[in-house]
Amino acid sequence: MSTGLRFTLEVDGLPPDAFAVVSFHLTQSLSSLFSLDLSLVSQQFLSLEFAQVLDKMAYLTVWQGDDVQRRVKGVVTWFELGENDKNQMLYSMKVCPPLWRTGLRQNFRIFQNEDIESILGTILQENGVTEWSP
Repeated sequence: MSTGLRFTLEVDGLPPDAFAVVSFHLTQSLSSLFSLDLSLVSQQFLSLEFAQVLDKMAYLTVWQGDDVQRRVKGVVTWFELGENDKNQMLYSMKVCPPLWRTGLRQNFRIFQNEDIESILGTILQENGVTEWSP
């Protein structure tokens, strides 16, 4: 039984073993969105399309032995092809929370006869944020 730390990354629509985590850097602060930068390798480089990865949900899991220590879930906002050493392909990826999408658009409208909870629900749903509580 292994007791060391290990890291796994799953991306919606891809096999669970599509990527192996080489390294990652998670930036978090109060009143700011997190940013997760990952270096990954994959042996499936011949069949991987960028459209299969970009804008998909990604889940980084930190394990201590068989116990989950932490999970980070977000949207793949950036994906870059790296080097190919003939056995595997190196990739770089950035993951941000779904709320990150709201910064990509401008929207001017008036909400009448709605409370703040209803307004927030509408805006968050339009941007793919499905898990939130008032």
